[in-house]
Amino acid sequence: MELRRELAVKAFRHTCAYDGAISVISTKPFSRTVSRSALGHRGPNHHLRYGENPHQKAALYRLHGAHRSGIADTHQVQGKPLSFNNIADTDAALQCAGAFEECACVIVKHANPCGAALASTPLDAYEKAYRTDPTSAFGGIIALNPPLDGETASAIIERQLVDVIVAPKLDDDARSVSKRSRTYAP
Repeated sequence: MELRRELAVKAFRHTCAYDGAISVISTKPFSRTVSRSALGHRGPNHHLRYGENPHQKAALYRLHGAHRSGIADTHQVQGKPLSFNNIADTDAALQCAGAFEECACVIVKHANPCGAALASTPLDAYEKAYRTDPTSAFGGIIALNPPLDGETASAIIERQLVDVIVAPKLDDDARSVSKRSRTYAP
């Protein structure tokens, strides 16, 4: 019963912070942009290439009190700016891969996992995840929970078009190889 109470308090605090941000924004005159202070923003403001659709503007904010690590806690090493859809898919892939202690690879396309695998090495995990649905993996987002090595990075970019590769770290070989890829965010 105590665990239920603790979880309920945690949920209420989270929704209270969300409602507070909406309240602050609602009391200000309508604007096409949202100030950092209105959202309780901390960290850099990431302007996205576009919103859910190409004619929309978008930005990524990290709110005060946000404890979960996700895409807002990463930085882009190279490539063109990400879109809203890239961010949403990358965060989904990152959260899914991060849920495992074992070496994991997850491929996401249009908010749907189209490949996921556990293996003893990043390369084996990627190859198993890719074989799940190679057609849907084309142009997708790849997340690994171990560091990305050069061998795995080479296999990825030689095999498929990929919009984003996200991993906790990348070694020097992976950094060199990733320059041939479109986008990489550790």
